[in-house]
Amino acid sequence: MKISLGRGFKDLAERLRRVNKKTQSRSPEVPKDQPTVAQPQTLPQSSVENFYLHQVRTNLRDFERFALQSQSQEILNVFARGASHGRHSLLGLIAELQDNYRALKVDKEIEYGSFYDVNILLSLAILLTNSSRSDLDLTMGILLFEFIHDVFGLEQFSSRDALQYVEALGEAREYRVQEKLIDELDLEIQHPLQVKLLRLNRLRSEGSSAHEWLESLNELYASLGMSSLKLLSDDSLPLMDRLISDAEREITGPKISVIMPTFSPGPGIHTAIRSLLQQTWTNLEILVVDDGSSSDFDSLFAQLEAQDDRLKVIRTMENSGAYTARNIGLQAAAGEIITTHDDDDWSHPDKLATQAQALLDDSSLLATTTAHVRTTQDMHFVRINSRAVYAHKNYSSLMFRRSVIEDIGPWDTVNRGADSEFESRLSKAFGKKRRLDLVHKPMSFSRVWTGSLTSGEVRRGYQSYSRQLYHQAYSQWHNSIKKGDRPVLSVGKSRPFPVPTTFEAGFRGANLGLFDVIFAADYFSGAKHIDVVLANIKAAVNAGLRVGYMLISSPQTLGRSKIVPELFAMQFAGDITQVAHDDIAQSRLLIVYDLSVGMFLDTLRSKLSVRQGLAVYDELPRLVGKEVRDPTFVPQALYNLDRAFSCEFQVTATSLYSLEKLLATVPRKRLVENCRVWNAPLAIRSYPPVVAPNGSPVVGYHSFSNEWRWPSSLEEFRMVFQSSHYQTKFYGNLAPARKKFGSENVTFAEILSRGEITLEEFFASIDFWVYFPDSRLCDHKVWQPTLEAMQAGKVVIVPKKLKAVYEDAAVYADPWEVELTIQKFNAAPAKYSQQAWRGRRFVEEKHSQESFISRLNALMHAED
Repeated sequence: MKISLGRGFKDLAERLRRVNKKTQSRSPEVPKDQPTVAQPQTLPQSSVENFYLHQVRTNLRDFERFALQSQSQEILNVFARGASHGRHSLLGLIAELQDNYRALKVDKEIEYGSFYDVNILLSLAILLTNSSRSDLDLTMGILLFEFIHDVFGLEQFSSRDALQYVEALGEAREYRVQEKLIDELDLEIQHPLQVKLLRLNRLRSEGSSAHEWLESLNELYASLGMSSLKLLSDDSLPLMDRLISDAEREITGPKISVIMPTFSPGPGIHTAIRSLLQQTWTNLEILVVDDGSSSDFDSLFAQLEAQDDRLKVIRTMENSGAYTARNIGLQAAAGEIITTHDDDDWSHPDKLATQAQALLDDSSLLATTTAHVRTTQDMHFVRINSRAVYAHKNYSSLMFRRSVIEDIGPWDTVNRGADSEFESRLSKAFGKKRRLDLVHKPMSFSRVWTGSLTSGEVRRGYQSYSRQLYHQAYSQWHNSIKKGDRPVLSVGKSRPFPVPTTFEAGFRGANLGLFDVIFAADYFSGAKHIDVVLANIKAAVNAGLRVGYMLISSPQTLGRSKIVPELFAMQFAGDITQVAHDDIAQSRLLIVYDLSVGMFLDTLRSKLSVRQGLAVYDELPRLVGKEVRDPTFVPQALYNLDRAFSCEFQVTATSLYSLEKLLATVPRKRLVENCRVWNAPLAIRSYPPVVAPNGSPVVGYHSFSNEWRWPSSLEEFRMVFQSSHYQTKFYGNLAPARKKFGSENVTFAEILSRGEITLEEFFASIDFWVYFPDSRLCDHKVWQPTLEAMQAGKVVIVPKKLKAVYEDAAVYADPWEVELTIQKFNAAPAKYSQQAWRGRRFVEEKHSQESFISRLNALMHAED
């Protein structure tokens, strides 16, 4: 697809050549009286732009994955700025290419890598063409692909990029360019099946007759050694519903039980059953399990059952979900081999025979799966996966030996997603080598409906948060099984892991009722604020509040990890409830912890009814002298949150420094009244009364953090911790200290680990808590280990720069003053006790469970 473009880059290239020639001809010594050319001055980039440009430059694939999950339009501008070295937003970048692209192609003297980052351009093209939002995104993505192809060359395209490009050209009906690219990239050799499917799509789009299309489809099947098809003569039917077998062969063997759950079925069930009755494998039974359809369907089911004595309809009284229906089918199944089939899909006549024969040929195999192609009923192939091929593994095609059920149990009775759990459980129990994925041939067509591609829970690169949580929960259970044991789900027993609330049978679309507070945050283990969020949740639970949690990805958490097990443990115990943004529920208070979560919620629209919204701005420590990067532009995040939850959010910060930044960017009415700083509650711990040291004092420090929580230098480290006047104990992770100061320089201290004593026991063994972080660490909020020392009744000594943070709760000193300070407090027991109580009072007033709940109640009942 060629677009008419201008000459701007050619003019720019000519100017650059003239400058280069002048520079090369100029002598090294420039005369003093020669005028100099003023260099254009540019303003420094904002801290927010610095953050996201850093993300896209250093974590491109992870950030692209986040962008697809977020479904954000705004995030495309981040990629555009990265691709254009900070010069343009998406529309500016596209406009520049539209105006200047042709000049670029013909001018070979310019290094265009100085204008664009080709890898980020490719990623942006992937995002645009994968989004499926509109034909405008598609056209912009194709322009980027074409530009990269013409200017940077074919060698820039990975297999992923090439497949995405040719698919996008097909979606735009640019078939001539598509065929040329297929040839240039050797895709017919590397991905022959995808190329054939692309050409079949072209026939449908160009209006070829049904018989021409069928002829090409049969050519594909012939090339794969599969039986050919015919069409029903009734051309009023959708093309998918006209497909019938042309196979004459019959294969027999062990009985296969095919379980087909259905509820209020549409006409597609006739196609599904016909495709099963026409299987070349003849020894089968088809168990249609009606999941509580009304009496309006009585005649339909009677008609189906009368077709063939191999078909049996099982009626149930209640609608309990497809997997409960499958388990009912299991109880009635007589076959040695079990499989399932959806009630509006079509399967090739060779499907069951291919899978069963693989099991017969290899007795070590327990299960097989096949590939399917998602299609409209008029046979336009589509996809919801992020990989640009139409044929993907069909989880519902799993065929297995009957003994599998006896060993690991039936399907989980959730209302969706249990195919993946069952297959994962099978693989965990027996090993992946005992399952064969026959994905080189498309054995089924799975029907999709208009609108389902953009409104469903799975789209290109997107998976609903509820599905992610279900996958995470069962995976953690599977992985917890000891070697030699098997994960088993038993009929009539509770599942050993929590599931999303609306995944329970009968709860899909249910109203989850009124919550006191819902915490929306990123709950993956790599999330920056996960420990603090969990502390907030536990405090609310301890106060007897009804608490929900909502998973929303943060742009700060890019690496793939797991949901923190502690969250699932609380849910499994019934302490908290999972809530998704598209669930129906009400909440007195919704707390979004980590305001950056709101940065790319520009397309999210929640069904929750929220009375009061609160966003917590929690800045991470940074290093002095390093580029300042901030993931949050507060007005943008609040605007998105307001719109997403139909609620005007208030905002608070976790330090006075951050609060000052909020005052400069948001209206004062948005700030929480009577709550200058949002302090995290500490866990409830039982400590004895404050006791002043008696004799030689003990200095302690514990850290599970990085090197920046330790002093700046070896000299400062020794001044603070090494003295003939006191003993020193370290608890926790000493690896950063050993690396920073040398292992030989920490031997003076007694080193204790979690395995030896508890944190409470460690505090009981010390008198002073001394914390002197590296001078390069810029941290304006309280640090939890320091608060824990105050809570334990210890005198805390920290640098003078932290006085605004801890107020009178700590003692302030320079490194060389620490030894003398300890001696003074050790010699004055009353002074020691007075200071220790100041620390405890600071914690009780600002970080206790009671003070936290008081703040929550004030917010929850603000309207009252």
